[in-house]
Amino acid sequence: SRMRIMGVPAGANSATAAPAAAAPPLKVAILGNFTELKGARALMEIFFLMRECPVEFHILGRLDDGHREALAAQGCRNVVVHGPYDNDDVARRLAGMAVSLHLSVWPETYCLTLSEAWQCGLIPIVADIGALGERVRDGVNGFKVPVDESGPVVDLLETLRLEPERLARMRANIDASLYVGLDEHCRWLAGCYAELVARHAPGGET
Repeated sequence: SRMRIMGVPAGANSATAAPAAAAPPLKVAILGNFTELKGARALMEIFFLMRECPVEFHILGRLDDGHREALAAQGCRNVVVHGPYDNDDVARRLAGMAVSLHLSVWPETYCLTLSEAWQCGLIPIVADIGALGERVRDGVNGFKVPVDESGPVVDLLETLRLEPERLARMRANIDASLYVGLDEHCRWLAGCYAELVARHAPGGET
């Protein structure tokens, strides 16, 4: 086969985000567009169920119409909406956060925000579907939860906020082998084009 597959490259935010503080509250990032396909229904339930817990949720990304109003009506004071972010600013935005939520209800083919979370030293909690479930090793470099269910996520966050040392141990399992960087992506592209040039140049392989 001549098909070549490479994941979407993450930006130049090499795992430099400040380690999350052990003291409460546990800070949880929701990266990417806040939509139904990205698990907005379960996320709204999680926010409500944990509204009195020492956990902060930080939404970084665009909110679909109606979700901003729904969040305001829900009145959860521990949910902070930051809005869209630039890829080259993600490390600064995620400094001090410990966990990220990736709760898509459809089988994503790669998920750039998972790479961004790992790149910045966060421990991801992902829906066990598609590339999210394939890329994460449960209990090693992240956690897998059932699709479109809020209860298991709430239970896991409650456990993790009481066990900051567990997050620290898992953070040691995160390195650049888990995601594709810009340099690696460029080298891969250069190799693909060099192969094509050699194959299709006069006298080359056909």
